[in-house]
Amino acid sequence: MIPIFKRQNLCKKTVNNRLLFYCVFVLILTASPLISLSLIAQSLVLPTTKYYKESPFSDEETESFSAETSAVSSSLLSSSSAFQLSEKVRFTGGALENTDFQNVRRQHYEELWGTHEFSDEKKMEGWSGNSKLRSKVENGYLHLKINGEQPYISRNFQVPEGSVRIQFRMRTKTPSDCVFRWLSVTSPRYRDDKMVRVKLIHDGQWHDYETELPVLSTLTNLAIQFTASDGEWDFDEFTLWIKRLHPLSVINMKQINDRLEYTVANQSDASVTFEYAGQKETLAAGQKTVLTAVAENHDCLKIYTLALKPDNYPELHYSSCRYDPALDCQWYAMPLGKYYFEVSESGIAARIRYPNNPKPLAMIAPLVRDVSKLQIFAAETRLPLLTKAELDDRNLVAEAHDQFRLVDKTLIFRSTETVLTLRTKENRIQIGIEGEENYEGPVIRVTGNMQNALLAGCEYLSPRDSSGSAIDVVPPYSDRFRPPKYWMTSPLAAVTIIGYERPGIDDLFPSSTIAMTWDDMNIQPTFDIPNQADGTNDIRISLCARNKIDAEIYVSDDTIDKAILWCVNRRGLPDVPPAPRTPAQQKKLNLDAFTDILSGEDGASWGYCAEPDWSRKPYDAIASSIWRLSGEIVLPQNDDWISGGSAIPSDSVHFLNDRLLEWVDSRRKQANKILSEMRADGSFIHQTRFSDFERNSPSSGYNARQALILMRYVRLTGDEAVFRQLEKTLDYLKVFRVPRGGHYWETPQHTPDLLAASHLVNLYVFAYEFSKKAEYLERARYWAIAGLPFVYLWSDRPRMLYATVPMYGASERERPVWFGIAQPWCGCCYAYAIAALSKYDDTLDWRKIARGILHAAESMQFDAGPYMGCLPDGYSLETQEPVSWKVNPAVLVSLRQFFDAANDNYSVVAARNLRVISPFPARLTRDGVMIEGAPLGVGYQILINGSQVVNVQGTGSRDFVPLK
Repeated sequence: MIPIFKRQNLCKKTVNNRLLFYCVFVLILTASPLISLSLIAQSLVLPTTKYYKESPFSDEETESFSAETSAVSSSLLSSSSAFQLSEKVRFTGGALENTDFQNVRRQHYEELWGTHEFSDEKKMEGWSGNSKLRSKVENGYLHLKINGEQPYISRNFQVPEGSVRIQFRMRTKTPSDCVFRWLSVTSPRYRDDKMVRVKLIHDGQWHDYETELPVLSTLTNLAIQFTASDGEWDFDEFTLWIKRLHPLSVINMKQINDRLEYTVANQSDASVTFEYAGQKETLAAGQKTVLTAVAENHDCLKIYTLALKPDNYPELHYSSCRYDPALDCQWYAMPLGKYYFEVSESGIAARIRYPNNPKPLAMIAPLVRDVSKLQIFAAETRLPLLTKAELDDRNLVAEAHDQFRLVDKTLIFRSTETVLTLRTKENRIQIGIEGEENYEGPVIRVTGNMQNALLAGCEYLSPRDSSGSAIDVVPPYSDRFRPPKYWMTSPLAAVTIIGYERPGIDDLFPSSTIAMTWDDMNIQPTFDIPNQADGTNDIRISLCARNKIDAEIYVSDDTIDKAILWCVNRRGLPDVPPAPRTPAQQKKLNLDAFTDILSGEDGASWGYCAEPDWSRKPYDAIASSIWRLSGEIVLPQNDDWISGGSAIPSDSVHFLNDRLLEWVDSRRKQANKILSEMRADGSFIHQTRFSDFERNSPSSGYNARQALILMRYVRLTGDEAVFRQLEKTLDYLKVFRVPRGGHYWETPQHTPDLLAASHLVNLYVFAYEFSKKAEYLERARYWAIAGLPFVYLWSDRPRMLYATVPMYGASERERPVWFGIAQPWCGCCYAYAIAALSKYDDTLDWRKIARGILHAAESMQFDAGPYMGCLPDGYSLETQEPVSWKVNPAVLVSLRQFFDAANDNYSVVAARNLRVISPFPARLTRDGVMIEGAPLGVGYQILINGSQVVNVQGTGSRDFVPLK
């Protein structure tokens, strides 16, 4: 019998260490294509371009494919001049990992585990399918046909430990995707987090595909499903590659004068012999050695390269690029608002600096590089070049900038392969790169003390944070150096620094912000804080793509929220997708969920989630939602509701049961309890559940949550004494710039999240309404903008546009991992808050954003099946499938009510010493209060000044209540 897989082992030894399993899995995010190893080119590969499932250098035909999987042309897969590529080995690269520049990410190579060619006619060769599957092997391929059932084939394996990459050929005319699911020794059950989806081309032609399976232990079973229940597929040339860690690794870098010392360790359990600089050296298992690289100077850059040639393993290359202001270089001077933009003569590098300060705020070095060699450019300009000495002449450099303003604001550089175009306009730099190469550029390196940094959808940093932190999520997801594109909520990378000296600026700690955006979402960003690729303590941001990169860089004196706003305004808010249902259909769907799957046996209690292990309780928010939807007041058996049931409080029912003062008193007791927990400076501390990773310290989200409860009580009663206490918290919250800790019950306080931004917007809007202090409105606006990076403002798949990720991390640090996964209920909380802000602020069309979030959330709602009407707790944008619990739709009711009616929860009107709270829209007149919208015959109460109750009978039009 012909064996299914022809085993070909290149390396006999593997490192059996669980920590290294994570490193293997990092390949999903950090694998890289082969690159040429000429000295100068490698000097600028910072770090080596990673061989990734959706390579930033993929063919145009793959641009619409999922970021997790791509069809890749055979020419791209085989192209490399790094070393002679056998059929059995590929090589992928890595970069430095820790802030002290110790312990480089281990580089990887690939071992061919086996191939499956379907060469034996009429044999499935170990594969089997479900009962409706009809299959046959003919002409060297496997033909599959399914009619009327979810099709799949599966096979048992014993693939050794290591992340698995699969290559295969397929043809079909059936519109469908291919989904890989797997089992392993350590995870023997199918789960949603063990699936990878491949977009298939259904034109009836053969296409090559590949995908990565993040298998952390021995692969035992692989199932291949198709998303269509009827169709035909031809399957051929199935190949498995296993990612292996290279035994040699750089574990330290140290600068000594003009040399860079690399400490190289053999981290395998066998000796390794390698060649470096023409000399042979052997390292025993666990042994280390120090190797030195001497700098090569190019314009203002020092380039260091370490190239190792080990026996029986692929070559290793590490490189570092460092700016040296002492190097002689000539510059073109271009205007850039308050700043200067200066470009080196060869077009290799540029720098941004403030007038009269020779120290750059940021370097752009290199401006562009390709994967094979350093680009040598010639400039197409007649503008003068300035030497370092001439740039020190304040009058001369000012004259050069003035000349540029009067003539042209464009520099064009050409090499034999590439055109580089630079333009400046006001405080922005436009960079265009075009040619026939795989490019990285621009590579921005920012110096100074980081105050905030952002990679939209992935990273949101505060001072002393580093990117890729494992505080918020376990490896390998913590590595966000080169994230999948569907993790990105918008094309924005930004950093704000403080302490950069700007002569003439009085502010002792002025801030400067540099941000970059791009239009093509197939461009791959990289994000490294600090710059571990070069072993330097600066901030590194870059873009990677094939053939063309267009980017715009923003430089200002403002904080990071202004960069977010700049990016949104530059692109414009996308059109809101249509609502998935009519208002009547949506109302019925929401109501059906409450009266069916969520309802308890008594009909007056409901589950927060539909699953039976969520107890049914008489939640006031759900009772309020049912009343808003149907007009029915559902009274619990003891006539006493429990507060909760929705992430958006809805208290309307308390105005309908003649017990309003009792409820107000319960709110008073709750406020007093929170005040007793307030510290002297107005802050609150929640004990972290993750003490191994963070200290107990205040977070913006938890402080805002506690303060918001107090603010809602003040809003209800007008209690000035409580508000004076609350003002301490409002002032304390000024120290925060990043929304964190909103999901305090399931994440570290450190984790950036959208719920924190929602609480903060609500808090400051209510505080502004109560006090009319303009600073509170300013803070509400800031936190509304700070929440935008959690909202998808682009889309290449269903239900993605205006979807919202809840956090940049994972629940319990492990799962669900929320990158690329929407949480509709959390998005509705943010939408509700910014809709309230829209009454006072027009910085953006907040109502449009909120409406978009509502429609995205409603589109994720279950509209059939046992959970009909519920919201998924999470929704995977990559697999287009729900994740985790099935949540009740009360947040949808509240948000839609906000848009479709004058108010949702209750109306607050105040003037002079009078404060009136009503469950229907109200306004004060000279003689009393006018209430509109109460149905005929409905009895309700209004609250006056927090202590007086007036009973009102609805007339069906306007109800007038006279007040003294």
